[in-house]
Amino acid sequence: MYKVCRYLIKLFIFWIVFFAINRIAFLIFQFHELSGKSFSALIQSFYYAIPLDISSACYSMALPFIVLWTGYLWGRKCWLKILQALVVIIIFMQCAVAYGDAALYTQWHTKLSWKALAHFSHFTEPFRSSPLGLTLLFFSLTIVLGLLFTFSYNRIVHIRSFKPSPSFGKRLFPGIVAFPVMGFIIFTGIRGGWQRFPISLSIAYYSPHAVLNAAAVNPSWFLIHDITQEALDANQNPYHWMPPAEARQIVDSLYSYNRDTTVSVLTTTRPNIVVFILENVSYDAISAPVHPPIAPFFDSLSKQGIYFDNCYATGFVSDEGIPGILSAFPTTGDVSVLTEPQKTIHLPSVNEILDSAGYNSGFIYGGMLDFGNIRSYVFNKKFNVVKSGRSFPLSLHRGALGIPDGIMAHYAAELVNEAKQPFFYCWYTLSTHPPYDIPVPKYITYGGEQRDYMNTLHYSDSSLHLFFKNVENKPWFKNTLFIFVPDHSHDSQYGRPSQSAARNKIPMLFYGDVIKPAWRGRVISRVVSQLDIAATLLAQMHLSYKAFPWSKDIFNPHVPQFAAINYLTGAGFVTPGGYVSLQDQFPEFLLTDLQDKDSIARLKRIDQAYEQEAYRYFLKW
Repeated sequence: MYKVCRYLIKLFIFWIVFFAINRIAFLIFQFHELSGKSFSALIQSFYYAIPLDISSACYSMALPFIVLWTGYLWGRKCWLKILQALVVIIIFMQCAVAYGDAALYTQWHTKLSWKALAHFSHFTEPFRSSPLGLTLLFFSLTIVLGLLFTFSYNRIVHIRSFKPSPSFGKRLFPGIVAFPVMGFIIFTGIRGGWQRFPISLSIAYYSPHAVLNAAAVNPSWFLIHDITQEALDANQNPYHWMPPAEARQIVDSLYSYNRDTTVSVLTTTRPNIVVFILENVSYDAISAPVHPPIAPFFDSLSKQGIYFDNCYATGFVSDEGIPGILSAFPTTGDVSVLTEPQKTIHLPSVNEILDSAGYNSGFIYGGMLDFGNIRSYVFNKKFNVVKSGRSFPLSLHRGALGIPDGIMAHYAAELVNEAKQPFFYCWYTLSTHPPYDIPVPKYITYGGEQRDYMNTLHYSDSSLHLFFKNVENKPWFKNTLFIFVPDHSHDSQYGRPSQSAARNKIPMLFYGDVIKPAWRGRVISRVVSQLDIAATLLAQMHLSYKAFPWSKDIFNPHVPQFAAINYLTGAGFVTPGGYVSLQDQFPEFLLTDLQDKDSIARLKRIDQAYEQEAYRYFLKW
């Protein structure tokens, strides 16, 4: 038994050291975010990580312990080989989780979660959409450090030889007494002790800087917890901030206004409509006062249309933004309605409302719609024409994700030119998504770490210009409303935290000759959301928008100003007076630009009610 106890102690220490080394790797990955953070603040992440690291170490010991126990009772030497193989597998799995978590955080500013893993349902897509250097670094670290940790385990920790007693009777007593005691200790470590409630994620939070909290949270523990929570929350609301009736009352009050009033800004109630769903576009980047300008063509259009300079994305990724735009579906928690096609088939959509009004429709994308289950949503919403990367000639140049926007501009224009009027067409752009492999020389020289992103914005903007050159002389052009809206925002040159309102801000533009002359060139600074497109558009067309309870008519003067944001691990609420942003699993972590405590408390309550009700809406379908 001495060798068994010594092995378990050494295995526990091995995992603690393993997690500490991987935490160093995480911090190195995020070095650009650590500027201005004191060394003592960095060191504290190792201290605050201890409880979750202990729990994770015990998790990692659970299966080896069961094998050890079984092998001891069985009395055969072969169990040592099984134990060794099992631990090596766990080492590589832990490495993949740790370095995947570090790599993901550099892109999404969130930890590896169930939602992120869901994107691996199409295995190659996450790697194709990530910078090549980051992908190579992930695989290199997983393999190289995995081998080094395996070597260390085999040399220092693993039991090389062990001779259990040939008598089952002599093995029985330790097997039914000593091993259960050790198992109880391991389970206690997993639980974090025997206080009333098990250990929680919040125990690792210590800093107002999200990156330091992310470093302190053990990635394996977080992932296990998130997957477990996802399984528990599959058919029930995980948010219990307040009684359901109170949450409903708060949210209903937000949408309680005179809906019969609107201001008509169009010259016709039956325009053709082209929606440019702009992949991954940040308001910060597109509006930067720099030379040369990032998006000169978009800038020129914004001076001729109706530009919304205080608009916010409902979600953080594409499979949240697209249903937000077309179905006014709010994002909540770490779930996406697009992952459940049995739900999306029943969702209302602008496309289907317009179909009943005699519109033809189309959805165009230069990549593969399988990613994020966008394909199932598009077909469930019954677009008449659906064209994706596979629909276009194989001879076309393709990047990691598909056909670049500059090439797609001609094909998108051709498809819209062929459409029967009236029509509702969407072109979902692609090139501003990582890995930013545009087929032209880099033009923008500023932007720091976001320089590649800035260049793709410039390229995509020039692609929109090409589209307009191909359609501006067509008969349908003067009777068309063009709507530009990103699916979600992106990190900018300002390095804002993912929880901030500014990080989730997006540009939105209505443009076209169908806009009344008095409204052309206007800038609307009211707080609005992606979700408001549905109600706003249908109100202008004198069509009912009752099917979209989360959408507001922007041109209704009675509409209150607010927007809800979601960033995978939490949610925020934006008003003209300021915003609050909370972490789901650690609501004490609060980011706000408000100073008044009463205002913060009020907005926090609204934020929690909104998220709770939005999840109830998700479950409804």
